[in-house]
Amino acid sequence: MSLFSPKAELSLVFDIGSASVGAGLVRLARGETAQIIYSTREFFPYQEKVDPDRLFRNMIETLKWAHQKIISEETARLTGTGFRHVNAKRMFYSFASPWSITQTKTLSVKKEKPFVFTHEFLNGLLLDEEEKFKRKAIESRGRIHPEALSVIERRIIQTRLNGYDVKDPFGKTAGTADISYFTSIVPSLVLDQTMGISHSSHTSKNVRAFAFPLIAYSCLKDIFQDESDFIYARVGGEISDVSIVEDGTIAESASFPGGQNPIIKKFAERTGMTATEAVSFLKLHAHGHAAESVTAKYQPILDGLMQKWVDNFRFVLKKLQGSMFPPRKVFLFMDGDLSHFFIKALREDVSKNFRNPAVSAVSFDAALFSADSLKPFLVWGDGVPEDSLIAVVSLFAWRVYQSKKK
Repeated sequence: MSLFSPKAELSLVFDIGSASVGAGLVRLARGETAQIIYSTREFFPYQEKVDPDRLFRNMIETLKWAHQKIISEETARLTGTGFRHVNAKRMFYSFASPWSITQTKTLSVKKEKPFVFTHEFLNGLLLDEEEKFKRKAIESRGRIHPEALSVIERRIIQTRLNGYDVKDPFGKTAGTADISYFTSIVPSLVLDQTMGISHSSHTSKNVRAFAFPLIAYSCLKDIFQDESDFIYARVGGEISDVSIVEDGTIAESASFPGGQNPIIKKFAERTGMTATEAVSFLKLHAHGHAAESVTAKYQPILDGLMQKWVDNFRFVLKKLQGSMFPPRKVFLFMDGDLSHFFIKALREDVSKNFRNPAVSAVSFDAALFSADSLKPFLVWGDGVPEDSLIAVVSLFAWRVYQSKKK
């Protein structure tokens, strides 16, 4: 790889979750793997009681800080790369819950007389469904500024005419049509302020926004091509996103309250620790460095909290799929320090004393998605922290870049 290729350009990628903002500076060149030159992750201040407005302010301030950090450290980070300044040609934003809301749905149309499948026919169906989706999201409570929503993605997953999968359905005649599609929306205020920070910090006009579930799906399909049925989930600070993939396509997506912060809070309450002490203990415990006597004392509390999250996870899967037997393979995406406990809880019955008989007791073949999985696809600069979520967004940005350059 030549760092001084005249066709190379820089892109900025951002991962915005419910507990942190990750940022990366990526070198892109046609026909070459992406190189992550710089990455950082900044966490929001801890909230004892989550307030949506305060969470939004924390996210915006953290995003501003991430932008400023990239600019302030550009000289040191760009040495030897062939670039003098962070003149990013493109920016990619990934929004997880609660900033984005996603929907995967199949529309079925059946008419007495055959009809021609056209762009106008498809757009009419999708626009009508998008308006319904927006109204439902606005009526729901607990969202961040849901009063005005912007569609950031509309992706057709599969089109079947007369029961057959058709890659290019336009202009063809049929009596029935089944359209599976993925849509994501972001509150307009969130999108406007996020884009405003980008434009004030950098000169790039090519700024694009995506929902993390679609980015993660694209990444997993690139790496695990033999996997056709699986679940992937992102456990954020406050919310967990879950998607089911069947026959290689996204079948269902949903989110549910519950992430790393509620577990920390409840663990602190039940042990008498402060939140800071709870985080320190859990980090030590995850790495096997906590005192055995202390671990033995508090393990039942942690087991109960983790089992509650797994039961909620299973309950959401059952509601999505209507079946007690979802795919067993689970890929977990996380940006915190508690991944060990979530993986362990998914893999086994943590404690049968906390088992909810209303949900399936099948264990999962769970794995944490790590930056190591992307090493054949991405190159990390010397000393750059390997952030798995930034890696995922960077690979997606590289795919988009390569497709546009052809």
